[in-house]
Amino acid sequence: MEYIVEYSTQYERDTWYPAEIFNYTGLVQSTSIKVILRPSILYQFRIRTRNRVGISLPSAPTQTECGIPPRVPAINPSELYVYGSLRNNLIIRWTTLPYIEHYGSNLGYILTITCLNCDIIPRTAVNNTVIGDWRTDLITLTSFRVGVQVYEIETFKQFRVTIQSRNEKGVSTAQPTVALGYSGEAVPTITPPVPIVVNATARGAILQWQAISAAELPQVNGYFRGYRIEWCNATLDTAQCEAQFRFQDLILQIPSTPVLYSRRRRSVPDETYSSSYFADQLIQEDDLDSDEYTADQQHLGHRPQQTSEWHSFYERYNITVHPIKPSLSSVCRVYPKGNISCPGAGPFPRAAQSPSVIGEAYQATMTRPARQAQLPFENLMRGPIQPKFVLGQTINYTLTGVPGASTVRIWLRILNTRFAGPMGPTVTITTKEDTPGPVANLQAVAVSVTYADITWTPPSEPNGVVTGYEFEAKERKLLLMSVFAKCPVYGRSTELVS
Repeated sequence: MEYIVEYSTQYERDTWYPAEIFNYTGLVQSTSIKVILRPSILYQFRIRTRNRVGISLPSAPTQTECGIPPRVPAINPSELYVYGSLRNNLIIRWTTLPYIEHYGSNLGYILTITCLNCDIIPRTAVNNTVIGDWRTDLITLTSFRVGVQVYEIETFKQFRVTIQSRNEKGVSTAQPTVALGYSGEAVPTITPPVPIVVNATARGAILQWQAISAAELPQVNGYFRGYRIEWCNATLDTAQCEAQFRFQDLILQIPSTPVLYSRRRRSVPDETYSSSYFADQLIQEDDLDSDEYTADQQHLGHRPQQTSEWHSFYERYNITVHPIKPSLSSVCRVYPKGNISCPGAGPFPRAAQSPSVIGEAYQATMTRPARQAQLPFENLMRGPIQPKFVLGQTINYTLTGVPGASTVRIWLRILNTRFAGPMGPTVTITTKEDTPGPVANLQAVAVSVTYADITWTPPSEPNGVVTGYEFEAKERKLLLMSVFAKCPVYGRSTELVS
């Protein structure tokens, strides 16, 4: 037989928890025991007994409350996040301390904020913010106050934030929790160069251009991730091109720490995410829209491709990657033909498309253990985890998904974590002739004893000049019989009489 000691506090008298046993080594079989008490908590205790059959009903609770005097908090919030959702704001979020860790009355938090690379805010300036309500777990700064001087939060600058808890007895003696993060991003202002067409292929072209230099990075207004390659039929005017363009994303690098966080939308079923998913994720739905914007118009979102180098990033920061059903993809639902990585949008299945196509095929969700606050300081300062990319290098890219024997206009945009920048100069190419796409709406409109009228629709992507059709038929019985016929094109004929 053993004893189970339970306690309740003045905050939750009807809720009982297992007591913390001092020097606990296993079963409690003595009729007296030492328990660990937290300052400024009034405890009541009760006892249960347990044998091999089960657990007894609890005893009557102690009539008197016991506790120890308050003192300064022993810990600080363990999770601290620093990020931005708009071009001129800085969001700081942390986990609050439970009652049992208050160690006294009037618990609050002290934040110290410094900018490490600002152009206007002095790098030695320190903003001290006192949070009086212990329930507060988020603040959004649009200005940086130092004494009587007020500065506006600059776009995509790195900030260092520390947090300490404090109560009526003083400030916590534990080491402050430290986190680094960036203020919000803005639309890139830099225009990419015109791509050079090295060679036109039947399904696209081999393109070449010069990557941005280190001197041009400030114009990205965020973390430089790569380029977006967009194209449309050269016969379309500007309005038609904006409605019918397609694109592929070339991701060259990703940040070593998250630049922003996304929150699970309530419309996505729970089974889409693993049990480790942190449902109360860092940005509220009103703080950040999940859609991506460019300098000209709203564009489609993009996600990183799944390669071995990317998996190391996911494993390091505990990012869970889940396949997203096409029906749940807002991007593919709104722009079904824009991004060729959307299911059914391109002439080929997804597996046959370029591995650099980034679409809504995957969604990355940040799990709770991926906390900025507990990353080593030197890791927080580390650059991209893909060392193969060098600023200013020559980029060679194979564009795919373009119909054969067609003339298209191609241009580039620069990507940061949230935005695509203005379009660059266009280049026109004509792809080579390729195998035509499949016909559609094949059906027998009339069937007689000796013949059948067969109709179909020409392929939506002929990829050249269609010179005829090849018709094949096979008897449905288990007989080795088949019929094969060729039908030349006469005008727009799509009818075969056999």
